[in-house]
Amino acid sequence: MVVWRDDEESASLIASDRIMSGHAEDILSIAYSSEGGGNLLATSGYDGRVLVWNMDSGVVKFTLTIARVEAMEIDQRAIYKLIFLDRRSQALCGAGADGVLRFWNVKSYGECVWEQHAGHAPGEAVVALATDAKNTMLFSGDSAG
Repeated sequence: MVVWRDDEESASLIASDRIMSGHAEDILSIAYSSEGGGNLLATSGYDGRVLVWNMDSGVVKFTLTIARVEAMEIDQRAIYKLIFLDRRSQALCGAGADGVLRFWNVKSYGECVWEQHAGHAPGEAVVALATDAKNTMLFSGDSAG
């Protein structure tokens, strides 16, 4: 993963600020949060893993995984979308191929605190997530359109 920083003086992209390695496969989603004193970046991939990076130090703060990921079919492990719910104590929501929404606490510990099927048709992957400014609503879209 390459991190780019906007040069405020020239309003153009400058050379990459840092290169961070951690995923063995493609990165499918990236989410950023600077709320609550944190400066976090979350990345997800095909393997059912989410890496939560401390952007001040550039190191992985947490490695999150889907429970029982080894027992899942390989094509059901992908986490296609991440979104921070900053108004919810810096919760991180991830969703993917199995249609399940997963909520992780990434403020103080890296643990899944809740799982809920998104309610889409069986076999449909969740590929889009959005929330309102107060994080009182969560919207999801699936692979059927």
